[in-house]
Amino acid sequence: MMTSDAAQTPAPAAHQDLVGVLVILIKPSSDQDKQRYDQLQQLRRQHDQAFSRWLPHITLIPPFTLAGPSNTKDSSPALADLVNIHEAKLSQIAEAARKVCKRHETHSLLIDQVSTFPLRKYTNIHLRPFPTNFKDKATKAHQQAVIDGSISPVQDADHSSRRIVGLQTDLADAVAPLLRPSANWASQSERSTKTDEKEKPSRKNGNVFKPHVSVGQSTSSKATWQLCRSAEKVLSGDDKTGGQRHGLLCDIDSVQLMIKQKGQEGPYHIHKELPLSQP
Repeated sequence: MMTSDAAQTPAPAAHQDLVGVLVILIKPSSDQDKQRYDQLQQLRRQHDQAFSRWLPHITLIPPFTLAGPSNTKDSSPALADLVNIHEAKLSQIAEAARKVCKRHETHSLLIDQVSTFPLRKYTNIHLRPFPTNFKDKATKAHQQAVIDGSISPVQDADHSSRRIVGLQTDLADAVAPLLRPSANWASQSERSTKTDEKEKPSRKNGNVFKPHVSVGQSTSSKATWQLCRSAEKVLSGDDKTGGQRHGLLCDIDSVQLMIKQKGQEGPYHIHKELPLSQP
C-alpha cells in the first residue's frame, strides 16, 4: 500500500540527460555594428525571456537531448560529469560538425530585417538576413544581375543568407543521423514551454530553414508593433542623415556546440568551437 508521503513524492527528474544545440553566436563586424549589438542586448534584456540563457545567436541545429543512463547513483551531477557520461556521443557530433565547417568558408552576414512568427502563447520578434528563404525569387534575380554584370561581385559582397543556409543544410545532413536512436530531439511539450527550445529541425517540420536572431516575445498586437519599431531603430542606428549602413553586419567564422543539463534554467555553455575554413 502506498503511503501518503510516497504518493506525494514527484517522479525524479532526468538529471543525467544533456541538452545540446549547434548555433552561431553573433560577432559584430565593426564598431558601428558593436553599438547596434549592444542596443539589441538592451532590448533583449527587457523583452526576451531567454536573455540569461543565450547571447544573440542563430540556431543551426535545434536543441536535442542525449539520454543518460538510468542506473546511475548520482542524481544531480555537475556539468563536467555529464560531459564525461556523454563524451562518446558529443565527440561524434563535434567531429561530424567539424568536417562540415571545414568545407565552408568564413564570410559576413548582414542582418537587416525585422520579422515575427506566431507561437501558441506569444509572438516571437526577431531579426533576419535577406533573403528570408534561400529559394526566394529575388535571390535568383540578384544572382542573374551579378552574372549580367549590372552588379559586380565586389559590390555584391554576398552578405545574404545563402551561405549560412548551405552550412545549416550540410550540418543537418551530417548530425541528424547521429541523433537517432540514442538521442532524441527535445520533446514538443518542452519546446513549447521554453523560448530557447522552441524550434524543430527543418527536416522534421517541413519548413525551410530561415536564420534569425530573437529580439523578444510579445502577447498583444500593440506590444508586437512597439517591439518591431524598437528593433527597426536598432538596425537603422542613430544617424538621421542616412549616411550609415542599415543593418547589423556579422562575422561568420565558427559554429558553437553548446550544452546544458536538461531541466536546468541556467545558461548554455560552449562545449566546442568549430571554426570555418579561411578563404
